[in-house]
Amino acid sequence: MSRIDFEIYFSEFFLVYDGEKVMKNKIKISVLAIMIFCIMFVLCGFSYVEEGIVIPSLDSVPPVYTAVASSDDGYVDTVPFSSEYANYGNGYDSDPSPIKVVPVSEVDAGSVSFLNKDLSSYDNPNTKGWFYFCGPTSIAGLPISGPLMQARNNEYYLTRDENDKYSYEGSIYADYRNDLEDIKSNKNIVIYAHARGPFGGLKYLDNAARWWSDANNHFIKITTDTECSVWQVFSWYETTADYDYRRTFFSSGSGGLARYASKLQDNNEISALKKIEFSDDDTILTLSTCKGSDKNVRVAVHAVLVKCEKR
Repeated sequence: MSRIDFEIYFSEFFLVYDGEKVMKNKIKISVLAIMIFCIMFVLCGFSYVEEGIVIPSLDSVPPVYTAVASSDDGYVDTVPFSSEYANYGNGYDSDPSPIKVVPVSEVDAGSVSFLNKDLSSYDNPNTKGWFYFCGPTSIAGLPISGPLMQARNNEYYLTRDENDKYSYEGSIYADYRNDLEDIKSNKNIVIYAHARGPFGGLKYLDNAARWWSDANNHFIKITTDTECSVWQVFSWYETTADYDYRRTFFSSGSGGLARYASKLQDNNEISALKKIEFSDDDTILTLSTCKGSDKNVRVAVHAVLVKCEKR
């Protein structure tokens, strides 16, 4: 039998039989043509891109950082963190030296100094002050130091820096419902930041023995244009996004601030923190951040106002 060859010309199929070309019905696709099409499909792949959607390459996706490099009076700067000694079990502490133990009973909170930060160089009206969270530099993400922002909602500074430009790490910012011009007029000042950014040092404080063993680390300092304040941490715990820990207003029928703060203190997972006896006249501070890839998990840190003075 003579050899049969196949040729494909666009959508029409021809048979070459004994040198004579005969066009066949377009619908009758040969087995070989189907096989060729399948092979081409597998080799080339199937690609569909919906208009308006751009899938970035792996090289263009920002890395998730685990540490924040900062100085006592400098702005936070997220950097990749690595150390042979640091690990999850020690709160990512890179210092192998013995840990200093200073219990809360040996620390006079009233003697902790204010942070008199000069804010004159910050011309953004949304820059309300400076935030500083104490801690040893050997622990990933500590200390935390940076501008304190506030917008008209609680989403704006999730993806913007202090210059209102896009930032994957976001900023440290206060709840829009709080009055940062008069600290004591608030019952609960709530401050947010990403764990992949400025608040990365809060995620593993329960494991960071070098932080909680020394009560000198248990303080937060906030400077605004009008006031300087010092706060003492009394609670750290993991919770969920829908848990009631960010309330800023207390009506007379809710039991007041004292009852609310005591509930937050009962959630505490670090026994070395000071036990506070609250009154309704107190003002507390709440830090809120995420932890890991679960969008429903939150880390909450609470502190009570120790002292405040006008600038």
